[in-house]
Amino acid sequence: STWASGAGQLGYGDGDEVTLVGFVDVDDLTDGVQKNATTYFRHTFDVAAVDAEGYSFRVLFDDAAAVYINGTLVAQSTNLPVGALFDEYSTATTPDNTISTDTPIPAGLIVAGENVIAVEVHQASETSSDMSFDFELSPLRPSPYGDYFEIVGDELRTSVDFATTGFTAPFTFPLPVIAEDPTGRTVEVVVPVFLTGGATDTDLDGLHDDWERANFGDLSADPGDDPDGDGRDNAAEYAADTDPNDGADFFAITSIELDAGGATVTWPGKPDRTYALFRSATGAAGTWVLVQGGLTTAVAAPLNSVDTGSPNPGDMLYRVESEPPPLQ
Repeated sequence: STWASGAGQLGYGDGDEVTLVGFVDVDDLTDGVQKNATTYFRHTFDVAAVDAEGYSFRVLFDDAAAVYINGTLVAQSTNLPVGALFDEYSTATTPDNTISTDTPIPAGLIVAGENVIAVEVHQASETSSDMSFDFELSPLRPSPYGDYFEIVGDELRTSVDFATTGFTAPFTFPLPVIAEDPTGRTVEVVVPVFLTGGATDTDLDGLHDDWERANFGDLSADPGDDPDGDGRDNAAEYAADTDPNDGADFFAITSIELDAGGATVTWPGKPDRTYALFRSATGAAGTWVLVQGGLTTAVAAPLNSVDTGSPNPGDMLYRVESEPPPLQ
């Protein structure tokens, strides 16, 4: 028989699925429904030319997952026994719609021509109320700051004299770092590295001294005050690098555009600030999910991020957080 097909998110029990996936009762002699341990997914796709920088993926799952690329196991949940069979349950539950970190795919696994991604999702028990799966494959993007740092042992160190680079404090370098555990599994995360200098917050109020003096003349500003009445206090104005004395200058999303590729969210970017995009179906506390973090710009310019992981981006609420460099 042929595989059933449908758009992500796939699963059952949470109410946010685009495609409902069925289950079977594996023990009809026991009262109630004893759901099958494992659900299998696969997707075949063609690559005209392999990206020279390689690829990474994120997988959404509940409760455990193992990911295969062209027959090779590339990632597996820690709560799933090695070599788990079709009738084995995971050893622990996970929060609903757990999303893995960006995981690089070993070089050479993605080939020109036909490729197959296969994922097995395991339940934690036969009475589990839900099952979830979605998958995102992305080309890796090289960091423009890689030549300034090196990893020695388990330490990240600078490899240049920053006085000769033209960068001035404060500045944030978003660095993709790949770590490997003793079993050979790898994970890639974006690590923000902050360039700072001197005493930046002598009154310990969370506001950079230079920013306070430039906007108020001294260090008497209270981070909770809102002198321009725009609904953003001084702490929020500093975080976004907006003018605390101009009610028309405040941080906000400027546009959300929907198309077949998802939702493109745009906002005004400032240098020396790091941005993260979140989405939520309701806006309630605890429901916000990180779409993309570690976003920066060297000059004041619009920044954007594309949400390709939401099944219904038109129904989502979006929030962008701006973070300044850490104060000393």
